[in-house]
Amino acid sequence: MARILVVDDEAIIALALSMLLEDHGHEVEVASNGRAALAAASNAPPDLLITDYMMPLMNGAELIAAIRSSDELRHVPIILSSAADEAQIRAATMAYDGFVAKPASKARILQEVERLLGR
Repeated sequence: MARILVVDDEAIIALALSMLLEDHGHEVEVASNGRAALAAASNAPPDLLITDYMMPLMNGAELIAAIRSSDELRHVPIILSSAADEAQIRAATMAYDGFVAKPASKARILQEVERLLGR
């Protein structure tokens, strides 16, 4: 079982992702923006972080930059999930480990989660 931090400002997406991951044996914490996610990750580093790109207060690129600059968190694998074109996102950040385009199938999400958890 892995501890996964899900970050999305759309509550229904965060809930659906959380339920999917919990159904597959993971412990999930949810944050609604990058600032809240950074605080949660700093308190208890997750085994994996899944973040949306477009969010208020601190977007996905800013969150990823903050995670990668932290000695305690830089090792955490990150999945970036977005409806935006990945090529546009790559211009803002390349420091994530996996990308899942929205909307994504359950199988695709789980495939990327398991790949990054080394299973």
